[in-house]
Amino acid sequence: MAVAGNTPPRVVERQVTASPEEFAHGLRCAFPEAVEGGPERFRATYRGTVMEIELARSAPLVIGRLALPVLAVTLRFPTAGIEERTAMLARLDLATHRGGG
Repeated sequence: MAVAGNTPPRVVERQVTASPEEFAHGLRCAFPEAVEGGPERFRATYRGTVMEIELARSAPLVIGRLALPVLAVTLRFPTAGIEERTAMLARLDLATHRGGG
């Protein structure tokens, strides 16, 4: 789906290097007391906006002897406007961001 500029679409698909448990932990950190469901389907609410999350395991990312778990993550915003989608994605990204060197 093509979207002008940096406007997040109503459905966002991502590849995430995390286990389902790691992703769920980050999701709950981003939206404390506002996450329902699991382990593969979640619903998060933030300031009246709903985000539906679906996880599917993908083939691991293998770098030499290192194998990282990979999830295909689908984020749906059934009724959210542009500002609400942007705010929820920013909170999720901040909570699930990993440092690197």
